[in-house]
Amino acid sequence: KHVKARRWTYKDKSIALSLMHSSPKTYRLLRSILDLPSPFTLKKIMHNIKVYPGFNENILKALEMKLSNTNETEKLVSICIDEMAIKEGVTYDSVRDLIEGFTEGLEHTNHLCNHAIVLMVRGITTKWKQPIGYFLTSGPMSGNEMKTLLLQCVDELKSIGLTPVVTILDQGSNNRNMVEKHLCVTSDKPYFVHDGTKIFIMYDPP
Repeated sequence: KHVKARRWTYKDKSIALSLMHSSPKTYRLLRSILDLPSPFTLKKIMHNIKVYPGFNENILKALEMKLSNTNETEKLVSICIDEMAIKEGVTYDSVRDLIEGFTEGLEHTNHLCNHAIVLMVRGITTKWKQPIGYFLTSGPMSGNEMKTLLLQCVDELKSIGLTPVVTILDQGSNNRNMVEKHLCVTSDKPYFVHDGTKIFIMYDPP
């Protein structure tokens, strides 16, 4: 490294990264006034964070540390699930020595993926939200697979001390299939029980 190059502490870069994610335009303005790390420096940090399909253990551990000293009310969370269509394509990941672009998450197959389903956790009494995992599928995920994924998500959250109390999703046919057929949720019983935890189902508010 250049002898005159600026050395940034981890705390400096963490604060700068938060500012840049809040507003890249504002960050560029602040850099013209203050001595802050370049966007390239901050992007190099992000490249070191490996995010692959499935539940991200690093994110879950970070949540556990962040919320370890909070009270039980602040540990109440909602699970938000959303699925989207993505473009098919393959790339080579040199780190994992793997061709990416096939279904991955619940299982790795030789089918090209064209859908991604994301699970995000959000505080109910506190203002924060964090995606904790995503899965790549060929076509929309079936209701039975979604049930497996949801129950696994509940177990992951309970293992780090969080208490999921509601799941929020849209009214796609596979979501309704999971809710009505596999979880047996009805308008009279708008919840299911998993391992002693009662979790309500709520469709996206208009």
